[in-house]
Amino acid sequence: MKKLVILIAMSMSFGAHASLDSLEFIDCFERAANEVISDIRASNSHSTKRICENLPEEDLEMIHFKLSYMKDRKVQYYSAEEVGELRVEEMHDYLKDHVNCYKAVTKGGGLIDAMINSPTYHRNLKLTKLIMQKITNGAKSSERISEVDLSYCK
Repeated sequence: MKKLVILIAMSMSFGAHASLDSLEFIDCFERAANEVISDIRASNSHSTKRICENLPEEDLEMIHFKLSYMKDRKVQYYSAEEVGELRVEEMHDYLKDHVNCYKAVTKGGGLIDAMINSPTYHRNLKLTKLIMQKITNGAKSSERISEVDLSYCK
């Protein structure tokens, strides 16, 4: 009986820290993003005026593009081992420019437009960080994805 309890505890611990392949990670990221966005919208703070209702489809497509590759004319996703080798900070940096839930105020590419849109850019960065914190259960950014608690994604 004692061995059974230990075996169950070990398997639960292993399951929480098991890595995800990139497709599973994308699904988890989308779910976490939509929950974080919903929480922000429910807070009725001043930053909710231009926030999206869900992670935009074009953002999700770009994330799929970033976390997949073509092989023999077929889309392939990175294995759990490959994703697990990344640090939380590396995954955040990889995805941060593809979360655009807060829409830009201006569409131009000049210096003035960049200054006007800076708060929006920083809100999107913070949103990405909140999503990653939700997925990794607040893990340190220096930890490898394979080392963090991913029970939220299961």
